[in-house]
Amino acid sequence: MHCFCRAKLIAFVAVLAWLAVAAVSARADEGTEADARALLTRFLDPAADRAALTGELQPFTEDYTAAYKEPMATRLEQIYANLWGTGVAIGPKPGQTELLVTFATTDQLIAGEPVLAEFPGGYKAVLPHLKPGNAIVRFKFVEPGETIGMAFDGLIHVNGHWVLIPKPWLAVE
Repeated sequence: MHCFCRAKLIAFVAVLAWLAVAAVSARADEGTEADARALLTRFLDPAADRAALTGELQPFTEDYTAAYKEPMATRLEQIYANLWGTGVAIGPKPGQTELLVTFATTDQLIAGEPVLAEFPGGYKAVLPHLKPGNAIVRFKFVEPGETIGMAFDGLIHVNGHWVLIPKPWLAVE
């Protein structure tokens, strides 16, 4: 009997540990505005390796398909296939030391909520192809007090990480 109770206790502790890990993982996978800001702020550091930071945002097949319905996901992957091996780097121009972020969910964009107006107009053509349930960000690197600067779109949180799929309307036929 003593052995049976110990086995139950061990199983109970194992389940609690699993639930704790699952809860932490779920929080890490949310893709919050704070997470996006923290990621993008790294690009403001003049000493940052912006090509390496940009490379961390490379989407893979499973990311395209988590963000977009087929056949759009495949078209986007084909369009951007040659971009990611080139050492491309996004980032601010000299003097652009501030970050402006427009955070939304794909559900908000699909529903045509007012935040859609903050995204490039091409997103209206993309709405039928977006998958719901993902965080999506448009951002700008700007000089202090300015609202115009280096603008980027398509930072999207899928599969537990951020990827960059800019200008998705290029794949709309």
